[in-house]
Amino acid sequence: MIYFLKIVLYFLLLYITYKTFQRYSLKNKKVSLVTIILLSLLIGSYSFVCTAHPYVMDKKVYATWFMNDIFQKQVRNESTGLWMIESATHKFTYNADIFFFIVAFLYTFITLIAYRKSKSKPYTLLLLLLSEYPFFGFYQLKQCFAIAFTALGMIEHENHHKIKGYIYILIAIIFHEAALITIPLLIMLRGSKKKIIRIIEYIGFILSVLFFNQITTVIVKIFIKLFPYLGTQLTIYLTDNNSFITDMNYLTIFKGIPFYVIAFYGITRRKQLKNSINNYDKYLIITVFISITIILSMYMYWFFRFGTFYYLFAFMLASEILNKIKEPKEKLLFVLLTAGTFLALAIKLWIQYYFIYGGI
Repeated sequence: MIYFLKIVLYFLLLYITYKTFQRYSLKNKKVSLVTIILLSLLIGSYSFVCTAHPYVMDKKVYATWFMNDIFQKQVRNESTGLWMIESATHKFTYNADIFFFIVAFLYTFITLIAYRKSKSKPYTLLLLLLSEYPFFGFYQLKQCFAIAFTALGMIEHENHHKIKGYIYILIAIIFHEAALITIPLLIMLRGSKKKIIRIIEYIGFILSVLFFNQITTVIVKIFIKLFPYLGTQLTIYLTDNNSFITDMNYLTIFKGIPFYVIAFYGITRRKQLKNSINNYDKYLIITVFISITIILSMYMYWFFRFGTFYYLFAFMLASEILNKIKEPKEKLLFVLLTAGTFLALAIKLWIQYYFIYGGI
């Protein structure tokens, strides 16, 4: 019963956050910074509720690192950004629970700021909250900051504040090296207005699924030469044959259903919608990219995390598509396949986390 109440509390906090932003949107007002801080405190506080004791999974590692100074060099080697936050927190506590709260609070705060700057519709935020995006703030401590700063950086970039955008993306990379993928993605997006480049990019996506092992082997060699420090980081993911394929996880591709639906609508309705939605092809390419990373996770489970950096933009496209759908039944179907699927997957995850591990 306690676990069920904790799950209900989580979705209640998401509902409060969504309804707050929706209410401001209906009044054509911008959500105040104070309100965003309060909402971030609410969601951040949930880290106290959801944390299992003793710590489990990745959280166990991060707690060990945080509570012992002897690991500070290792933390700095793993993530300079996380080391800086740990060092600042150590000024007043070595309590890992408080540290986890601070991380969840900051992650939520940066995300809500990025959403506010995107000037998108509330359905964007609803999808973001119902997806696994909020989960990262509770246990993926390096990547969650990289995700949030990447989202903020790309939003600033799209708002023509490119210097600020690049700075935020650099900060993201300092937290997690996976954020480096944003650099080639931004280059790809520059060509999104040209049909021939879009076709080449989509063909590249298809080839990456068909020839995943061959392509990633070449990319890994190139990255290790360009960034030698990544060699040690990558070896933990590679097999003895320098392959990313460890086993075949076919079931993992089903969690990408909402993105496949958004991509399908985006591709099939492109002619009707491209001129009425800003940055249509950019956000469509991002959505397809996210979909591909989830499909590729059947080869290597963690591969889907490359797509998590850009969830906000796929949901911005989804929000615009939903707004253009006129038929009520079709609109309902779109909502069920996107928000409904995310809700079902989130409930499933929380049930697993609580009833198997006692929390996250």
